Amino acid sequence: MRALLWVFGVVLLMGCQGNGLSPSSGMKGFRSQQSSDVGKPFVQMGHLFQINSIKIGPNEKYIVSSSDDNMIKLWDIKNEKEIKSINRNYTWNSSLAFSPNGEYIIFGDGKSVKRWDIKSGKEKKVFDILNTSGGNVVVFSPNGKYIATDYNSTIRLWNLEENKEVKAFKSKGLIQSIDFSPDGKYIVSGDWDGTIKLWNIESGKEVKIFRGHLSYVKSLKFSPNGKYILSGSNDKTVKLWNIETEKVRTFKGYLYPVEFVDFSNNGKEIITSTLFKTKIIDIQSKQEIKIFKGLAYDVSLNYIVLAKGKSIKLYNTDIKKEIKFFKWYSSSVKTLLNPTQKYIISANTNTNTKIGIYVRDRKNGRILKTFDGNGIVALSPDMKYIAFDTYEKKIKIQK
Repeated sequence: MRALLWVFGVVLLMGCQGNGLSPSSGMKGFRSQQSSDVGKPFVQMGHLFQINSIKIGPNEKYIVSSSDDNMIKLWDIKNEKEIKSINRNYTWNSSLAFSPNGEYIIFGDGKSVKRWDIKSGKEKKVFDILNTSGGNVVVFSPNGKYIATDYNSTIRLWNLEENKEVKAFKSKGLIQSIDFSPDGKYIVSGDWDGTIKLWNIESGKEVKIFRGHLSYVKSLKFSPNGKYILSGSNDKTVKLWNIETEKVRTFKGYLYPVEFVDFSNNGKEIITSTLFKTKIIDIQSKQEIKIFKGLAYDVSLNYIVLAKGKSIKLYNTDIKKEIKFFKWYSSSVKTLLNPTQKYIISANTNTNTKIGIYVRDRKNGRILKTFDGNGIVALSPDMKYIAFDTYEKKIKIQK
């Protein structure tokens, strides 16, 4: 079994070996390094700060994650390692989306929407947004030919083959969430004013408006059969809308705004999530089948992915059971970014390792220097010296 673990700002993949837990050989973030390793590529850095988005690829082969450190990272689940990393140069949370064929990832950087090819690792701009308030929502059409993005109060539909905008759906409020119908004929949008709008893609016209939420809609999803829309709102409620009859069922009992909603694969259950709790609920009876601690980020064929504190959990969607929760023993990792952001200084406080201080190139993760230390790091104002605690209980200053 495998699970994705984020610990002290580091994303790691861990494996279950025998009856005990041990770090997998592929993911060796902040491991003990010999001096001969200096200068060799080492990109298993993980994220430095809080993760804000995670997606599982359609074939469940890869996971992509983004963080407040402005990095987007691709993880190979089977081989348990981080394989690619890019800087998105964007401080806002930005949506990530795998193409339906799993060959590339689309993301926004505030000024443009970019495509990241998984096989080649090449990144290229698909089109300009030209507005820093746009590009926070990026969604693929089911056939992979189009993507929809937000742009102030407008949904923009782009043809990926021609790299051009083909439709624009103008709303009255800021767009908070978007989804395509399973047949690709409709788009649904959740607005800042709490309304939900259904759009016909071919005609470009608004078909229906669903009113009922008292605050903005943070997440929404079409049901697998395309007959229902599920919405979660800042008003701390979840609503299930019958598209044809416009009848609505409301699910209450949330103490915080609802950040994420989705359907189970059979369409008989819903997954709803706040920052601190995720529920699996039977639609017919409204009974809570299972409650997990943490915020859900994605639902795939076999898994629900949740973040809780500084770790991430995988749950099996069929048996609704936590697969594994891995903790990084008693070790901790501290990282420092110097003001120029050219270097990363990391410290591993695991007492079982001697070399605990690493200076890395931020761009490619290459180790530039290593020092024996106990992990307490400080950087001088002129960035010429670092200070750290040694195993002899002395403070050492190193240039």
